[in-house]
Amino acid sequence: MAESKKPVALEYLDRIGVDVSTQVTGLLVTHWHGDHIKGASQLFQECAQAAIFISAALQQEEAISLACLYQRDLARTDKGIGEFRKIVDFIYNQQNYSRIIPTTSNTYLFNVPTDNASKLVALSPSSQATLLSSIEFQYLLPKLGTRSARKRIFPRGPNFNAVATHFTFGSFSALLGSDLEDSGNVNTGWSAVVGSGVFKRQGLSKSNVFKVAHHGSENGHNAKVWEELLIEKPLAITTPFSSHKLPKPTDTERIAKLAGEFVVTKKSESKKKIRRDRMVEREMSSIARDRNVIDSSMGHIQIRAKLDGSYKLNTNDHCISY
Repeated sequence: MAESKKPVALEYLDRIGVDVSTQVTGLLVTHWHGDHIKGASQLFQECAQAAIFISAALQQEEAISLACLYQRDLARTDKGIGEFRKIVDFIYNQQNYSRIIPTTSNTYLFNVPTDNASKLVALSPSSQATLLSSIEFQYLLPKLGTRSARKRIFPRGPNFNAVATHFTFGSFSALLGSDLEDSGNVNTGWSAVVGSGVFKRQGLSKSNVFKVAHHGSENGHNAKVWEELLIEKPLAITTPFSSHKLPKPTDTERIAKLAGEFVVTKKSESKKKIRRDRMVEREMSSIARDRNVIDSSMGHIQIRAKLDGSYKLNTNDHCISY
């Protein structure tokens, strides 16, 4: 949060009275993109009793090597890699490797097998997605014999290693899409989730709520997810990705037709304009290839679920409903 300088998750847990040092037992890092991992290292350090679940793709030698090569002064490096490195450094310094748990499809983050079953199970990445991520990370590593190990690290292509999850609480369930994408490869992404039969094997129910994948973008969409993994007209929610203007109007229209209600935490494109001296503006344009206005208005979505499957949706004034 801008006011407290705490990670958003830590600020929220503090406000609702959670003692993070003793009451939090697990954290999930779905992938290392900056908008999903920022603040995770501080959260992990303060949640002293918590295990940290990280996509198995990020625990391979190539991914760890990339994290160790991270340099702050490389302008195009995804800053989420730096956050991941902080986690790696903390675990190494503490010499407590049991706190990190590789996460793939079918990994249970928690499972309480009672009459009112409560569980969180990972649906991705698939084994092939993990392999493809390893190849991608290998490409990003500097080649042997080069003069410098410093290299801009910016993952390309579809996000194969993101961890999508299914949450169950009694008769309520939610599908949390992370940034999982679909590339047409039946063994990766949403195609692998739908085709693997994980829902049937794990006895997972169709979900009432869908945290739409990849900010509502078209490459995060799979029609069979809506047909087979969700109830008809579920509540759909997502966050925007302003630098890519996601979700686009076409994305919003597509999702709104499929959902009973579609809630986005704020508009994908800020209309705020800053007037600067012409010389300053020219100098900034010559230095920065891409610029975006920082918008401090942040929408919040809270869902309170009951065992009978009903739930209450709470939002603040910055959220937009379709």
